[in-house]
Amino acid sequence: MPYCFRCLVLNDADVSAPRWKREWLEPTVEFCTVHHTLLETVPASIFRLSSHFDAALRAISRYREMRKFEGIRRLR
Repeated sequence: MPYCFRCLVLNDADVSAPRWKREWLEPTVEFCTVHHTLLETVPASIFRLSSHFDAALRAISRYREMRKFEGIRRLR
């Protein structure tokens, strides 16, 4: 599912409450209309496995961290 992380965590209406924009649900959307950047994607299974939106946000953050270090091998 596509999303803009900056828009997700910085809600214009209420800074303390994250939100999911309706425009991200359209399958053809590629860019954030606010930040003019490519949208990130996250597997839909993250939402299926999360019991509420806060849990989904934590799962999205873990997924982003995992993707960031995907190509780096750990030394023992």
